Amino acid sequence: MTLVRDVLDRDPSSWSIPNLGVAKVGQPRSDEEWAVLRYELGAFVAEGEYATGLERIIRGYLANLDKPSQPAVWVSGFYGSGKSHLVRVLDSLWTDRVLPDQARASGLVQLPEEIRAHFRELETRTVTTTPRSGFSLVDRSSTPRSFSYRAGSTMYWE
Repeated sequence: MTLVRDVLDRDPSSWSIPNLGVAKVGQPRSDEEWAVLRYELGAFVAEGEYATGLERIIRGYLANLDKPSQPAVWVSGFYGSGKSHLVRVLDSLWTDRVLPDQARASGLVQLPEEIRAHFRELETRTVTTTPRSGFSLVDRSSTPRSFSYRAGSTMYWE
């Protein structure tokens, strides 16, 4: 008889979920919060609708980069469907957040090459958008990108 744990990459009985399945968007401050972020980045599966969502968000942003404003992005789904996890990972990838051990978010998330190419393009282009609300995501070149997130089921780019 084949057991579920025998067909998975990792035996689920050999590890625990440090965030108890609840992703919280925000800047990690404690060692425990950084460990949770590392877990969330490594556990993110960029396939199916998550890959489609990431690709649509970043492709849409890049397509409108030279315009004075960006169209809004709406992330919605049922309770527990991974909205906050998607936003948390996107936030870290958008800035290529550096963890305390110098690991970068882009090195911890397994992304399809097409999405990875979009992030490389984002890194090399000049951005002129000014933040109006929420918190500002800043890339390694310190170019501001406006991003606001409201808890629940909505994410906006302005």
